Amino acid sequence: MAQPSIVPVILTFLEPYLDEIEAAWQASPAARRAPTLPHLPDGKVNVRQLVRSLIERDQADALKVGRATLLRESHEQHFFNKRDLAGPVNIVAKVQGLKPIGSRALQDAEDGAVRQRLAEGRAEAKRQSEGHLEARVFVADLVRRNAELETENTNLRNRLLHVQRTGALVRTEPVR
Repeated sequence: MAQPSIVPVILTFLEPYLDEIEAAWQASPAARRAPTLPHLPDGKVNVRQLVRSLIERDQADALKVGRATLLRESHEQHFFNKRDLAGPVNIVAKVQGLKPIGSRALQDAEDGAVRQRLAEGRAEAKRQSEGHLEARVFVADLVRRNAELETENTNLRNRLLHVQRTGALVRTEPVR
């Protein structure tokens, strides 16, 4: 038999926690507001600390009621996998100017797309440089051929001029 979903259990602790965090945010002066949601130095939501705070609330509640704790640190994964949990946290994070849960995955996807475009650009540049190299070789061959033809043309003009002046043919190749 499948275990019941942990999402409703986490939400029972998450929603009041987020309400308190939001109230603390609103209570602070607008000019000196700092995020009240647990966050990392790079501005991302610290899900691990968030879950630890929820566990502390669960433990306090469990002591009052006399029951076992319901939350574990391993429940951190659900914030990344279930939108029902990440959604409310991301709304508060956005208001407080923090990056949402899963922003690294989004950044990795964007980075992958950028890397793909860069690779395509490098491949295109390589293809163009190879085409440019082929064109330079072709032009060099044309220049060499043109020089040969100009030399041959000059020789033929000189021979024709000699024939016109003297009337004698000039042998240019050995007799066979």
